[in-house]
Amino acid sequence: MPVFLFLLFLFIVIPLVELTLLLSLSSYLGWWWQTLFIVVLTGMVGAALAKRQGWQTWMRLKQNLSSHEMPTDALLDGMMILIAGAFLITPGILTDCTGFLLLFPPFRKLIKQPLVFWLTATFFSRFQSKNSFSQSNFSGFSGVDSDFDKTTEPIPKEQDNIIDVPFTRKTDD
Repeated sequence: MPVFLFLLFLFIVIPLVELTLLLSLSSYLGWWWQTLFIVVLTGMVGAALAKRQGWQTWMRLKQNLSSHEMPTDALLDGMMILIAGAFLITPGILTDCTGFLLLFPPFRKLIKQPLVFWLTATFFSRFQSKNSFSQSNFSGFSGVDSDFDKTTEPIPKEQDNIIDVPFTRKTDD
């Protein structure tokens, strides 16, 4: 989707739908202050839930890193919790429902695999089309400067900790 259409959808269509839903809820409840109370309450409860789940995910991420595991699940959960928090502090019914769904761990688990597939496909398609070495100006780059001597001999084990540099000795005069 082109960026312009995405931004149009994000800043024009979604707020119009949210406003329509809020006005419908307000007319259904009969009082505008009840609708305002519901919106503020869902924002506060959602922010508290997002903060709690965010800290739990942060601890899981630290635990994965300390045990030298790849924290893919924790990173995806953290990203979805962050988006959920942003949706929940945005006033509206549609964004609140989406935010609460993203805070629900079984729902996150349900959309995690398609999300990984989409992210992988998007990343690799953009990476291959824009950063291919066969299409770039670096096709003849060998990675080694010609001024350096190329050595093919391995360094003996007893010499691999020797640093040979010129030095000058400083004395305390």
